[in-house]
Amino acid sequence: IIKDSIQLVDARLIYLQCELLSGNDNFITTTFERNVELISDKDANIYLSTTLEFEKDSQFSLHCIHKGHCLATLDLNEVEFERYLYSIAVPLLLPYARECVANTMIRMGLAPYNLPTMDILLSDESNNRENEGGE
Repeated sequence: IIKDSIQLVDARLIYLQCELLSGNDNFITTTFERNVELISDKDANIYLSTTLEFEKDSQFSLHCIHKGHCLATLDLNEVEFERYLYSIAVPLLLPYARECVANTMIRMGLAPYNLPTMDILLSDESNNRENEGGE
């Protein structure tokens, strides 16, 4: 096993808002937003906000935010560190969001919804193009 130069040392749910409504449960989209908060050149927090948006008159709504604490084991400048954390925030925290969504729905008496599986390599490539000003 080859360890990454940046390690996720803690992850936790910091916000959860969900509501049981009436109607159908047809999903429209799942939205992810990410953020990086640098503490130093080797210490940072990453955030993943997950929102499930549903069709009109759905029976459920959910928004959760997960926070991860990351430490770098190699010397990186702050720009490289922040850019790398931004690109890996979703892959690192998505398993926590997936578990939160599925278990919350089960506890509310609904069938669990599984967040989509990601292609981490393709996502990373896309993130790198975005950071370089590409498509």
